[in-house]
Amino acid sequence: MVTREQPREMAYWDAMLDRLADSQIVPDPYPLYERLRKERPVAWWDLPRAWAVMRYADCKAILTDDETFQADRMSSILNVKFPGKQLPPDNIYFQFVRNTVMWTDPPLHSTLRRSVRPAFSGAAHACYEPLMKQAVDEVLREIEGKTEIDGASAIADRLPHAVGVHVFGVPREDMDYVLARTDEVNSFFAGPNPPPLELGQILDSLGELHTYSLELIQGKRGWVNERTILWNCAQASRTAECTPAQIVHQVVLVLVAAFARTTPGMLGHGLLLFAQNPDQVDRLLASPDLEGSAVDEILRLHPSNQYTYRLANKDVELSHTPLEGGQVVIPFLAAANRDPEVFPDPDAFDIGRANARAHLTFGLGTHLCYGATVVRQEGKAFFGEFLRRYPKLALAGEPAWNRSLEFRTLKSLPLRLAG
Repeated sequence: MVTREQPREMAYWDAMLDRLADSQIVPDPYPLYERLRKERPVAWWDLPRAWAVMRYADCKAILTDDETFQADRMSSILNVKFPGKQLPPDNIYFQFVRNTVMWTDPPLHSTLRRSVRPAFSGAAHACYEPLMKQAVDEVLREIEGKTEIDGASAIADRLPHAVGVHVFGVPREDMDYVLARTDEVNSFFAGPNPPPLELGQILDSLGELHTYSLELIQGKRGWVNERTILWNCAQASRTAECTPAQIVHQVVLVLVAAFARTTPGMLGHGLLLFAQNPDQVDRLLASPDLEGSAVDEILRLHPSNQYTYRLANKDVELSHTPLEGGQVVIPFLAAANRDPEVFPDPDAFDIGRANARAHLTFGLGTHLCYGATVVRQEGKAFFGEFLRRYPKLALAGEPAWNRSLEFRTLKSLPLRLAG
């Protein structure tokens, strides 16, 4: 039973949490996070029927304590997204989420992670660096000679597509097919309001991505360039401990992650922050060695994935609040990333912040995102080169945001490239 207070207090906090579902809060949810973090760090949120968790220490505990908070939560999340919807155990949804690294726990998680490790090793990342530069150069050529652009459509949405071809290895001729289906699958995570598409449409696209991925591995689709992420995944499949079907699931996850809203969010948020903070542009140009910490500071201040999910598998207490086993918990990464107990002056954009990399945007522990280095490579390759070309970057109008809080991204970002 969920612990409750007096009716008046209960109604007050219910109303506060209901604001998280209002798209009007998306442009700036951080004041609400701050208030909740101070006054109600662990609160029952009726809309997803889950506990919202706001403090860094609590979120870190959730992400690192695999025995108490399990990653295998997607049966519960299906009911959060589509209340009352039942699927048979052999549905593609369960086949996928029960056989991928993101939503499984050890020992299966460990086996699956080893199967894709060659695609995300140090040697592999060294091969991706020149490929990332090719992707950045391709996109920057498209805006040459322009004095104003929409940073969302011209950069934040466009660069991940180029990276998909050059670094991930998606055949260029297949890109439209893949994007249409990954966009539909990723719409599942357009919370906290219900997904914009019917579940059947999402599952159809998920199934088509599995067929595509199998054909890609078998060489029946377009040519995958050597030394790319998909090429490395295919090579690793020959010696992997897991089944051929599980390898296909990992490739589908790679595709879904490659075109999720996380990287567009990082790029758009970074452009916005540099446009708002010209002193940080000057600082980066004077000290290129800060490119890495600048990317982590962007990821800290504005994580695209504002929150994630876990499932408590036993009774536990967080910030003096009792939780029951079987309840869903939602660590708000974006709230934790601005916790002043960890990050002094947390709302400031400081590209030299000593502990910027301590953010929780990529998770922690067993389920630390294996694509984190690729995202950092993309950010470093792009922002350093872009700001060297356009050091007078400035806003040319008001930004507009997409409606989803779960993956918070810019819809438009008018930018002036020259003073």
